[in-house]
Amino acid sequence: MKFFNTDGRIDPERHYFIPHRFNEQQLSSLIEQQKYFILHAPRQSGKTTSMLEFINILNAQGKYKALYINIEGAQAARSDYIKGIRSILNGFKVSIDERYGSQDPAIPFLQKQVDNPSLSGTSLYEFMNFWSRNSDKPIVLFIDEIDALVGDTLVSVLRQLRVGYTGRPKKFPPINVFNWRSRCARLPYLV
Repeated sequence: MKFFNTDGRIDPERHYFIPHRFNEQQLSSLIEQQKYFILHAPRQSGKTTSMLEFINILNAQGKYKALYINIEGAQAARSDYIKGIRSILNGFKVSIDERYGSQDPAIPFLQKQVDNPSLSGTSLYEFMNFWSRNSDKPIVLFIDEIDALVGDTLVSVLRQLRVGYTGRPKKFPPINVFNWRSRCARLPYLV
């Protein structure tokens, strides 16, 4: 029996669900142009559920390697940006393994980084550079809850993403889609 869910991500098998409302043609155009873009909408409006559905569509087409990652867990790092980056890299490892399996070349690379006691402050950039150069398809990356980051962790992540932008598509994921709310949606230099 289906029911209304107001506690987080929708499971269309269990919850009442309205299919995603994104304009697939517009999003596909932004992806083809290798743009960074922001999806901005109120809480509990279906952003994550819609993104996950769109990712399934992209992956089914076979042209891209699309991935969703929620980086909210790195919020606890606050200004300890190395701890925050390690949390994000571990999140990538889990998400890539779940979506593409342990044979993806990103998995051993990420394992080395996560286990490295002297992790670099540019390790997120280094990972994305490695994954882009070693992926058999262009990467479409959906980052959720980036606005949960604070302090030096937020600054470090934003700077690494910004530096990587010029390396698209060979040296950095050609597309990054951010689901930001509140203050981060007002950062025009990343749009």
